[in-house]
Amino acid sequence: MKVDRQSSLQGAAHYGLDLDSLRFLGGEDGDVYEGVDATGPFIFKLVPVTEGQVPRLLDKLAFACYLGEHGVRVALPLPSPQGAWVEVLQRGEAMVAATKVAKVPGRHPSTSDPREWNTALFSKWGRVVGRMHALAQRYEGGADIGDWEGELISMVDWCHDPEVKVRWERMHDHLASLPRPPDAYGLIHNDLHMFNFMVHLGEIYVFDFDVCNHHWFMTDIGIAVFHALWAEEGGRSMSRKDFARGFLDSFMEGYEQENHLDEVWLRELPTFLKYRQLLLHTVFADSWGGADGQAWQRRWVRDTRERIVRDEPVADL
Repeated sequence: MKVDRQSSLQGAAHYGLDLDSLRFLGGEDGDVYEGVDATGPFIFKLVPVTEGQVPRLLDKLAFACYLGEHGVRVALPLPSPQGAWVEVLQRGEAMVAATKVAKVPGRHPSTSDPREWNTALFSKWGRVVGRMHALAQRYEGGADIGDWEGELISMVDWCHDPEVKVRWERMHDHLASLPRPPDAYGLIHNDLHMFNFMVHLGEIYVFDFDVCNHHWFMTDIGIAVFHALWAEEGGRSMSRKDFARGFLDSFMEGYEQENHLDEVWLRELPTFLKYRQLLLHTVFADSWGGADGQAWQRRWVRDTRERIVRDEPVADL
């Protein structure tokens, strides 16, 4: 969603920034810029919000800080000169939230380079997620952050395809039946695929807590498996089943170094892979599936819908 220029200029001014000196990066739900100042490289973001969403945004930044204080390498928020993590701009009836976070070092792993995309990375990825889940069990904040049900209901409302909507409703009923013990359910990143972390000097740096949520820990694991499989689609050197099993073995070997998840939850992995498939299809159906979508995007939307409607498992595990 585009933010009007006057709001962008006003937001930058709150942080003592010259908007025209920043590099515009784009953005799905707002405008994202990058720049460098006395604090170092940073990411500056402007997002349309409602008044009720501001406490949620602050809680997400606080959770990222908590993780950073306890050994997870994350993009930390940088306060404005007024000492605020979030500067809220009022433009008539519209509100825009401006945030500034440190830019983490490194780059995304190349999924086509076996020197970078390998079992060592998968294990390290799992270890980072395990560390985050272990810390989440001791975290006492986050009361204003949403939960799985709010996310799922928003997806049902977003979905315009009756047959896909039915699958969402079935998903809701199944998830509602699952227990939520503190050793398997809590605050998670909720979007930790390989494009939301950087690798620098062999270490993983996590960013983008925008959709952080209360969810089952298996959600983060399902996201990792789903996106790793997606990355393998282009140049697969082994069967989908063999890659999925190998990835999961490496990922969980790292995960278990930081946090133990009862095996009963791993049996729910097909559920959380399907959840991610439904979510991404719903998010991309309009923008990718229409005339403006590239050929591969339209094909992905079409093929994914067919798999959803046929109730095919995402992966044979």
